[in-house]
Amino acid sequence: MSILLTELNTPIIEANQEYSINFKSIVSQAVDETLSSLGRDVKPAFYFILEKKFGLSKEDIFLNIESLTRSIESIFGESSLLLEIRVMRNLHEKFKTFEYKTSKAELSFSDYLAALGNSFGCQSSLV
Repeated sequence: MSILLTELNTPIIEANQEYSINFKSIVSQAVDETLSSLGRDVKPAFYFILEKKFGLSKEDIFLNIESLTRSIESIFGESSLLLEIRVMRNLHEKFKTFEYKTSKAELSFSDYLAALGNSFGCQSSLV
């Protein structure tokens, strides 16, 4: 398995390689990067609310795509769409060769994550 590094030493994993990666970890990292980009206190606040209001730990929301999507939508409301797009952009930076095509009229965060995981043959509880 070869991994290319960007200027910031962020791994870019090529799609045409056969390997098993911890997809949950990559998605978690993309969510964390997105939350951190919104301000210093947003990420810890997000996970605090998850635990106190919903009884979910950070690890719990990554058990499946739907729990991740529901938690983001519940906390951020209508703004969750913008957040989900940022997460997808962060994931695209890590998987530059992935192309997501859908026949649906609306972009779906959960469909994108499932397609990304499936296209890379990732072993994950997310997909």
